Amino acid sequence: MLSKGSEVAGPLENLTYNGKNIPVKYFDKQGNEVSRPDFNKAVDPSVTTESIFKNYIKAIGGKEAVEDVESVLMKAEASIQGQQLSLETRNTKDGKSSQIIAMGGNIISKNIYNGESGFVVAQGQKMPYNDEQLNAAKAESNPFPELNSPNAKLRGIEQVNGKDAYAVAFDENTVVYYDVETGLKVQAVKTVSQGGQTMTVPTNFSNYQAVKGVKFPYTITQSFGPQSFEFNVTSIQINEGVSAEDFIE
Repeated sequence: MLSKGSEVAGPLENLTYNGKNIPVKYFDKQGNEVSRPDFNKAVDPSVTTESIFKNYIKAIGGKEAVEDVESVLMKAEASIQGQQLSLETRNTKDGKSSQIIAMGGNIISKNIYNGESGFVVAQGQKMPYNDEQLNAAKAESNPFPELNSPNAKLRGIEQVNGKDAYAVAFDENTVVYYDVETGLKVQAVKTVSQGGQTMTVPTNFSNYQAVKGVKFPYTITQSFGPQSFEFNVTSIQINEGVSAEDFIE
């Protein structure tokens, strides 16, 4: 499960050695030392997940424009050690999704969810989704899960890249952050288990641009441990380029 910053920092700040406290320092994403964040900022009682989602939908174009989106096809690219990595995702309003990652024209991984079942293809092997993957796919397949996520819970205010953001837990493995000032989604942090190991995978969203009246992030940065990938979106198509055949094998 994901932990709040205070839940991690508190025990660390109380560590001692030979009767003396061990100093704890804080750093930003660029490795610059910063002052201790305020982990316990009060949230105005009027703020709810419903109001946060409403402000987000308003910030990206409004409910009417967002509800007109039946499907989204996104293409993005990243450079990894001189190699071109491509990302192609398809999401539909009725809860289907496809994600294909390729390098040099060769598919590295493919994730397909048809609204009921799903699978991943990696290293030549096809594996059906487990329960955890199915639950995640159900929650994330809609391009705008904020339109229908009644079980989401507001955790509080935390800092993302030095700015206050509302932390909303969609489930026990996914927390999404919305900028307090702009209302935009700025980060999603997922806890994933693989090979007996558990790790958190943060994804940052920035550089929002409008497509047919709806704003999408055109810079998506994802971190896996010490490695970070910055995807730059090359195109977004709304209500075109997606068909039923994209969600079958």
